[in-house]
Amino acid sequence: MNDNKLSLKYNIIFSFVCILCFAIIAIAITPIEFQNDTFYTIKIGEHIQNNGIDMKDAFSWHEGLSYSYPHWLYDLITYKIYNVLGFKGIYLFTIILCFILAISLYYTYLTIYNNKPLSFLLTILTITFLTNFITARAQLVTYILFVLTICLIEKILKKKKIIYGILLFLISILIANLHSAVWPFFFVLFLPFIVEHLFATIHDNIFLYSSREKRIIKKLNSKKITDNKAKKLQEELAFITKARNEYNDNAKKRTPKIITRKNNNILFLIFIMIICCFSGFLTPIGDTPYYYLAKTMLGTTTQHILEHLPTVLINNPFAIITILFFVILLVIRKSTIRLSHLLLMMGLITLSLLSTRQISLMILLGSIPIYELLINWITADNTDIEKNSNKIFTKPLFYFSMLYLTMCLSSLGIADKAENCNYINESDYPVKACDYIVENVDLKNCRFFNEYNYGSYMIYRNIPVFIDSRADLYTPEFNGEEINIFDDYTKLNEGAIYYEDIFTKYNITHVILKNDSIANVYLSASNDTNYNKLYSDEYFTIYERLNKK
Repeated sequence: MNDNKLSLKYNIIFSFVCILCFAIIAIAITPIEFQNDTFYTIKIGEHIQNNGIDMKDAFSWHEGLSYSYPHWLYDLITYKIYNVLGFKGIYLFTIILCFILAISLYYTYLTIYNNKPLSFLLTILTITFLTNFITARAQLVTYILFVLTICLIEKILKKKKIIYGILLFLISILIANLHSAVWPFFFVLFLPFIVEHLFATIHDNIFLYSSREKRIIKKLNSKKITDNKAKKLQEELAFITKARNEYNDNAKKRTPKIITRKNNNILFLIFIMIICCFSGFLTPIGDTPYYYLAKTMLGTTTQHILEHLPTVLINNPFAIITILFFVILLVIRKSTIRLSHLLLMMGLITLSLLSTRQISLMILLGSIPIYELLINWITADNTDIEKNSNKIFTKPLFYFSMLYLTMCLSSLGIADKAENCNYINESDYPVKACDYIVENVDLKNCRFFNEYNYGSYMIYRNIPVFIDSRADLYTPEFNGEEINIFDDYTKLNEGAIYYEDIFTKYNITHVILKNDSIANVYLSASNDTNYNKLYSDEYFTIYERLNKK
């Protein structure tokens, strides 16, 4: 068998083993238990299926609230899957998305540097580090689209092709419809590559005198120039040429830590980015992609929702490992990094420190600069390492090691599934309490006060809610200055206001509370005769408010 056929054979085997490992890790880390957003996602998708996008809220009992439908397409897709296969279908769909994320990340690594073993290893580790962020939410789809965005940008910078620009435009449209809240971040991903080109251009003009040199040559070619003037220009040109040669000679003697390169395709990339700016209008939700994130960040919800708060690193070990690994690789003498990737990583670290939810992007997209540092460090003294690494493809031990590593990293997830195989955690969501409500309460003539974290499950059970995890819906930024539902809820939940004041303001008829909530502790301790306990179980209690109007 010749070398080409042998190489093809082992490449096929390697690809098969990679796919198998990615499938195993996806199954292992995808949780069976759903988060609260999944429940309202199903009902919103059902509402869109039956009524279209009306830009109105249909699930709280507050009247006249506008809703932006920021991830309407994901909601609709989720409902269609649920309608056919139930919760099992959503769970399988999430596994498939996790698998696609792994494939996309692996392909992106190969696009930057074609090193298959290292690409496989880093893909497995990165996906494992994302365990806490793999869930049935729209963010999982946008993870895939952001990775593919970086991949296509890298491809355009290597080779200008119209198809890459078309694919970026389609990705922009998908993000605007699947998860419009993060659509502006799509454009942020372009900036490090544009800045690198601008910095390299400025660097060349300052240190290499290229623009001045061109102007002198242009003057020398002029027919009106005098001999005396030409002599002075030639002397200046000689000085510039000598300075440039000395600079280039010195540059060859040192290995720069940060590499900056001009790219002839950058104008095409900027053109594509500008075209994509108009893709936000290609949605049935109007201009929501343009204002949604800004309004959310200007509101008060980010100060109270856990995933929006600044990161406490000690509680996020994978974030610490990622940052430390990057810093260690960065300070190693022979490792180098492109300015664009350095800027990308520094921006991601900053975002992750400002908001806990951004840790996922720092781990995911930050693995790309880490990959470059690793490759450049490994190949610093051996440029033929890629050819040499192909030899390990012929070793059965290598494939066994790949599977063994995958199984080791998957073991904790598999063990967790064995202990918890329920889609709904009854300690977090009022499953039995909602059974009681549906059977015993007149839903057309009641106003329930409920807590933020399980309002989405009540929506899933067709119970109108006071609040749910669509936080923006209940704020002045989205529904006018007179709407302060989220703030009122926060004050009551933190014990900063008397519960009866809030219940009177909104004419609450019934109250459902977790047993360990502050409001329930107050109600239980006060023995308030205005509240009749209708139902209680291990986790939740339901009260009827007797003096409602």
